[in-house]
Amino acid sequence: MYAEQGGANPDQVLNMTWNYAIPHEPKSEEVAMESNGKALADITDPATGAVIVKKGQQLSSFAQLRDDGTTSCGCWIFAGSWDAGRQPDGAS
Repeated sequence: MYAEQGGANPDQVLNMTWNYAIPHEPKSEEVAMESNGKALADITDPATGAVIVKKGQQLSSFAQLRDDGTTSCGCWIFAGSWDAGRQPDGAS
């Protein structure tokens, strides 16, 4: 819908990865993980330089979001809502 019709601020929806096991029938867990956000590159603590989130891991807080393209999040308020150790049903 957004790709064809646009609408107000469609980028937030269109730029999500949407790489679900069954693309047109995603599991709720997959959507929750996408909304939660993940690191697209290692995220470091600006004060110490220590890696606080490894590339590919789920974010544990909105404070880990970055505006430099190194994180992806469906909605900032959901950042940290999905525990990094959880996997969708059937995933390893």
